[in-house]
Amino acid sequence: MKYARTILAAVIGAATLVEFLFWGGAGIGFTLLFLILLLAFYIACGFPKAGLIHTAEHIILLTSAVALAMCYTFFDNEALRLLNFPALGFLLGLIFLHGTVGKNVRWDKPMFQAELWIGYFVRPFACIARPWKELWDLRSNKKADENPARSSAMRKTGLQVILTFLAAIPLLVILVTLLASSDPVFRDVFKPFITWLENLHFDEVIGKIFLFVFFVPFTASAVWSYRDSFTVNTFSDSKNTTAPLRIPQASAITLLAMVNAVYLLYAGVQFAYLFGAWGGSLPDGLTYAEYARNGFFELAFISCINILLLLCSIRLTKREGKPGIVIRCLSTCLLILSSVQLVSAMQRMRLYIAEFGLSQLRFFVSAFMLLIAVYFVFLLIREFVSSFPLFRFMVFAGAAALIILNYSVPDARIAQYNIEHYQSGDLESLDMDYIFYNLSADAKIILYKEEAALTKDNENMKSAFVEIDSYRAPLEDNYRSDNWKMYNVSRERLQQYLLKNS
Repeated sequence: MKYARTILAAVIGAATLVEFLFWGGAGIGFTLLFLILLLAFYIACGFPKAGLIHTAEHIILLTSAVALAMCYTFFDNEALRLLNFPALGFLLGLIFLHGTVGKNVRWDKPMFQAELWIGYFVRPFACIARPWKELWDLRSNKKADENPARSSAMRKTGLQVILTFLAAIPLLVILVTLLASSDPVFRDVFKPFITWLENLHFDEVIGKIFLFVFFVPFTASAVWSYRDSFTVNTFSDSKNTTAPLRIPQASAITLLAMVNAVYLLYAGVQFAYLFGAWGGSLPDGLTYAEYARNGFFELAFISCINILLLLCSIRLTKREGKPGIVIRCLSTCLLILSSVQLVSAMQRMRLYIAEFGLSQLRFFVSAFMLLIAVYFVFLLIREFVSSFPLFRFMVFAGAAALIILNYSVPDARIAQYNIEHYQSGDLESLDMDYIFYNLSADAKIILYKEEAALTKDNENMKSAFVEIDSYRAPLEDNYRSDNWKMYNVSRERLQQYLLKNS
């Protein structure tokens, strides 16, 4: 039974990759891709039975993966679709490892994280011979327990059934076709099946069969590696005698002191430039766009560098003796200065958005900086509480941030913000082309709903909508192009809205 479940999971996994990845659609098809892969894992390995904390962590990870997978069905944001795919790949790898090896090992251990990343490349090959060896052992044990004559008779009967089944398929197709031609009611019963046969592309079927046969050994290897808790690394701390990598305390102090000195000098020399966003004042000779762009994106990149520096300081330095106290103080100072830079960057972006409105890039990067702020809080806690599980909290926060970002429907928020602030006079102009051509179906629905208000006593807006009207007909076409895997709620809503108001 164990072997049957595992081989079933391997077959499901290979078939899912072929059908929904190589012949898929970036709608409900991708949702099914990730959900069925999760199902295949639980068929082979079962739901992890461990302590309450471990079970709660696993449920959180599973819920996050399901919520992100559903975004392909619900929403139409192309940028988030691209971002969700690697995030789901990471979450699925983490769920698989957490549900097997993670029962005995804390999953924020560095070796666990190394196992997670290495496993993507090793597991499809590491156990590639194990399914066939296990099948051979099962057949050998079964042969030893069975009567040879009875076994031969069963094989003969099974072969006869299979051959008869295959031979009957063409006959049944001919009979059903003839009967359908003779009776319209009977034809209606089999109409979906007949339509499916008529639209069937045999070259596509052959391609799918070829890819399925190609992928089965590798998916089986991956499934067996998780089922048998195969590991690339040795997780046991008792067996691991290699000393952890450490940065010398003198080197850490020197680096942190130099970085802090640069940040303090920058804040002191250019105090007005750094904090000018608070009062809405601009340095001489700079426009709002230059001020925001020259500050926000630079400081956002610096914040990412600072997180890496703080992580290295926490993970790779000893906090012992007086040098350890100095390192802790310098790390805290770096964290404070990084937070100041982050706040200044957010204020700069606030000025830029107030002047020019929202865009996808401004929306996404602002959301990312909020996540960075949360990470700074986690780093501050970890600095003084050594037992704080930093890795898992960062994973949970990252997953939660991505889910919130998806379900906030950013394109709709962007369109609504820009339209409202244009109508109130806060924005001098409304970039209709950006909303219509660069944003998703959610933004287009907002734009069409506001058409009457925007075109009232506004000739420029009337001309803009006249130009957009020429593109309505293509939008009314079936966006799925006869591929049900392309189904998406946002695009379906837009299509139904246009058909209703055409």
